[in-house]
Amino acid sequence: MKLTTALLTGALVIGGIGAGSQFIGPNDRAQAEKKAAEQDLKISYEKAKEIVLNEQKGSISEMELERESGVWLYDIEVKSGGKDYDFHVNADSGEITKKKQDDNQDDDSDDSNVDSKQIKISLEEAGKIALKEAKGTVEEAELENEDGKAVYSFEIQGENGKDAEVEISAETGNVLKTEWEDED
Repeated sequence: MKLTTALLTGALVIGGIGAGSQFIGPNDRAQAEKKAAEQDLKISYEKAKEIVLNEQKGSISEMELERESGVWLYDIEVKSGGKDYDFHVNADSGEITKKKQDDNQDDDSDDSNVDSKQIKISLEEAGKIALKEAKGTVEEAELENEDGKAVYSFEIQGENGKDAEVEISAETGNVLKTEWEDED
């Protein structure tokens, strides 16, 4: 199954049933920290990031706080040496409960084929740009290879109640596409 399909399906499921998952983007960091405090979680966003990057050097391309089987965890994707690694960090203990290398290297819509030389802006910078384009809350974000170009794709729950998809060039920071979904 393609990563993009899996992530978008996950975003639709999360959005459709309001499950306990939350993307931790640039403007949502304070909200995520608040959510962690409300749930009395011992591991913060920054600490989870530190734990994972101590285990696997690289850059974080995606991070979510989610509840799975009654346990809060950070789902963190790290890009390192042209490979993707998926980690789960228990938000109470800080224990890494999952470390998996993504072997799906032949999927050309997957971010594993993104040339790192093309990435000039971070996920956080791109998130700020996307939220200026479509005000709201980032529900999902990913780095993709689209026709040989590095592109950040954001799913945003707009303040107007509609969902938007915003694509940002990882090289220039330019908005490539903004698409609003109708809620009929």
